[in-house]
Amino acid sequence: MSSTQTSTTKDILTNSATGTKNDLSSGNGDARLATKDVLGTILKKDAAVVEGGESKESTTPTENEGVPIVEQASPRRDSPNDTVGDQEHPGEDTNNASNYSIPNLDHQKAIDSSSKRKRKGSKKGVGAFFGIGGDKDTAKNAATFSGSSSARKQHSDSLSTDETAKNLLEMIIQEKSFAVSFLHLQSIPALLLESRDVQNNLEVLHLEFTDISVIPLDLMNFMKLKSLNLSHNKIQYIPEEIVNLGDMTYLNLSNNDIEEVPVLSGLDLRYLNLGGNHLSDVEDTICDMKQLEYLNLANNKLRQLASNIGDLSNLRELHIQDNYLTSLPSEICSLTNLTVLYVNRNHLRELPMDFHSSMRRLHDLNVSRNYLTEKTLENFSKMSQLRAYLLGSNRIRELPRGTSCFDTSNVEIRMVDLSNNKIHSFPTEIRRSAKTLLHLDLRNNYIQSMTTGIKYLAHLKRLDMSRNKLKTIPAYFSRLISLQLLRMSHNQVSSIHPDAFSGLKDLEEIQLDHNDLIQLPQNLGDLKKLARLMLQYNKLKELPEMIGDCPLYHLDISNNELHAIPVTLGQCITLHKLVFNDNLIEQNPNQLTRLSNLQFVNCKNNPFMKNFTHFRKVDEAREKVVAQSLIQTLNDLEMEATDSDKQLTQELAHRMQQNIDQRSLEEILELPDTQPLTCSVQ
Repeated sequence: MSSTQTSTTKDILTNSATGTKNDLSSGNGDARLATKDVLGTILKKDAAVVEGGESKESTTPTENEGVPIVEQASPRRDSPNDTVGDQEHPGEDTNNASNYSIPNLDHQKAIDSSSKRKRKGSKKGVGAFFGIGGDKDTAKNAATFSGSSSARKQHSDSLSTDETAKNLLEMIIQEKSFAVSFLHLQSIPALLLESRDVQNNLEVLHLEFTDISVIPLDLMNFMKLKSLNLSHNKIQYIPEEIVNLGDMTYLNLSNNDIEEVPVLSGLDLRYLNLGGNHLSDVEDTICDMKQLEYLNLANNKLRQLASNIGDLSNLRELHIQDNYLTSLPSEICSLTNLTVLYVNRNHLRELPMDFHSSMRRLHDLNVSRNYLTEKTLENFSKMSQLRAYLLGSNRIRELPRGTSCFDTSNVEIRMVDLSNNKIHSFPTEIRRSAKTLLHLDLRNNYIQSMTTGIKYLAHLKRLDMSRNKLKTIPAYFSRLISLQLLRMSHNQVSSIHPDAFSGLKDLEEIQLDHNDLIQLPQNLGDLKKLARLMLQYNKLKELPEMIGDCPLYHLDISNNELHAIPVTLGQCITLHKLVFNDNLIEQNPNQLTRLSNLQFVNCKNNPFMKNFTHFRKVDEAREKVVAQSLIQTLNDLEMEATDSDKQLTQELAHRMQQNIDQRSLEEILELPDTQPLTCSVQ
């Protein structure tokens, strides 16, 4: 369906819905009665669409009750491999299809961007979505018809049914497409299946999130159908007769409950998406479709691939992530036209021997969350089109010395992800990618220090080395002049060289929380773009006076050993959130009253707070209310809890009840005269 056609359809639908709304606002409730029964005739069942806007339910009493709201689809099954590590890989889940245009393989990654995407949108009237809410002429005739109310209703019903069904069919036949989603249909509408003109003309049928459970055999009469999308439904079985749809090039049955796939080799498919089902095996005949360019089998229960997968000579994208694969067949190396390959979240221990030399056109490769070792990195540079090394959550201990995996003479590596591995030293070989590397992720390893190799990464924008064993930040760190984001939380950093941050003019965020820092560089105020500074859970005794020169938005210095807040912090008018609880601050921080944009402050558990009896008592009152509310919640949950949970629930509720001050809320809030407030607290 072209964009022009789509726009025309939306105009028709909007005008039709608007006409009905205007007539109803004039008191013509019979038009709504007609619309209601038209829906019953066309869809065989009342339903409600969920997609943008508010629910437009009838406000006029009818014989039928209100339109029921569509239920949420049952969630997809969890990934088979919930390994340690929180990956942030682009394009990792690719089963969703939400584009209604005729398939174009150049933008199918946008169509299939997530295998577990949840339903989005709010309620909207069915009539407005289908354009069957009663046009202006129908509403006018229904409003002006004379006689008894039953006669008016009978005339309106007949007129609306005939006109609306006719208009809808004409629109479908003209555009040769029909696409709706988030509608509680349960089956493909009989209006489509029984129309000979629709059967002879329809080319695109997309019915996502419509609770369809069966693919009817009548659908096999749609001989001109080219694109069929029944994803995110409840389909369990694919009829063998589907091969009769000889013109079909696009088939998306992802996120259903399919356990078996029939022989599809009779189809001329270029795009096939079966991701998010319950497939444990796939027939070898699927590889007989040599014209196939896109194949998605992700998020299933596959333990092996067909040995003849190499016959898919035109395949450009292969998605087999989230399965139980322990190896890849050597025949996969015959897929020399492959540009995208996702095999993450499997149980792979190695890649085929000729994998690197064969996959020379790959530009997207994700092998994260497997059991691969450093041997995998050898000869990676032979894949000259590769843009990212996504190797997180594997068993890599080091980069082989002298390896050419990061040689960028023929490769433009933008991102390297080696997070959640077993690396003990900073991978010096990464300096080979200095000219192109933008994002380096080494979090959750065992790295103790940064070598001089890091100073060559002048174009690096994001560096994540959190959850390692780093102890210092050296002076040559200042060579990372393009750095925008620095994450080094949960290390053992106790010192930062005075010049480590000098020249980092683009640095916007620093996360150094959960370390052993005692002091910060005095020139921290030179970071003129620093908006977020996380320093909680360190051993800081003071902050640099120049910190007020930073355009901070969020500052967290809680759980340190600070004795005072710098006066200059009062100049930081951009500050919105300030957290400095659990320190040793004794003097009232009056300078904070000048921060006009400050929206949140947490300054609990500081000595100066003892002067504010008001705050202390309000906190007690608040905590009491929260605790009582939680106890009630726990008691409510206990009724639905399993036997194994009841004991724990009861114990937690009992302990919380013991900790509540038995004084009444009114008694707690009987506040004595206290000194005036000088600090805004939330």
